[in-house]
Amino acid sequence: MVRALYRWRTAAADLGHADQCLVLDRHRAGADILSRHPGGREIERRRKLYVGDRQPVSVRGKTAIVVDDGIATGSTIKAAVEALRQQGPDKIIIAVPTTSTDAYAMLDPMADEFVALMIPEDFRAVGQWYEDFAQTSDAEVSNLLKRARER
Repeated sequence: MVRALYRWRTAAADLGHADQCLVLDRHRAGADILSRHPGGREIERRRKLYVGDRQPVSVRGKTAIVVDDGIATGSTIKAAVEALRQQGPDKIIIAVPTTSTDAYAMLDPMADEFVALMIPEDFRAVGQWYEDFAQTSDAEVSNLLKRARER
């Protein structure tokens, strides 16, 4: 099982060169695509909470990495990748610890690279592959993002 230290909502990755690197989570996908996504309102609420009024980092000409805690159906990652493609990145990488075989088959052709630690045949849910799959609170995510910006 994968032991989760940070969930997909925790985008506070210290890459050392924030102006040269970009880590995207599914909250950064385009509003036009998310408005059609079933969870679009919640994603937009979290985006506003976590990002606030800060301008998004441009992905044009860069490598965009879409990170998730795992992929069951793939619908949210699909929306994120479609939105990113419209913004002109050089490369899109999907990186997850686990995914279903169906989601992998659907998403692999959409990404330039798809990194998954496990693609189990008996995949039923993302949480089955974690020792601890507790939710990360909005307050914890906000605090981690603040700390990452201060570095």
